[in-house]
Amino acid sequence: AAATDWAILIVGLTAPVAAFMYTRVIPGGLLAMRVLWPVLAIGLAPMLGILCGTVAVLLALTVAVLSWHPEAKASYHPPQEAGSSYPIPPELAPTEVLDAAQIDEKGRRQ
Repeated sequence: AAATDWAILIVGLTAPVAAFMYTRVIPGGLLAMRVLWPVLAIGLAPMLGILCGTVAVLLALTVAVLSWHPEAKASYHPPQEAGSSYPIPPELAPTEVLDAAQIDEKGRRQ
């Protein structure tokens, strides 16, 4: 019974840790969702009993399949685009921006 309790705690508490790592883009978060947590849950499933073990295996397989979808990686590592800037005439800039940049209404430094 003690081994079952520990297995339940380990599987139950590591799932939110893996999810937190993934959602906060902590290094290893994608690996935790794709491999580490599913392997842990499936590995401890025999210690959980028939019902809990089946649920753990089904959840682990679901998490693994969903996290291997290309969109899961794209959301974890979003593509970075090179930014571009376009100069605007100083007459179109708000006065607060011009004041903060110490530029007059003609675009010259004050």
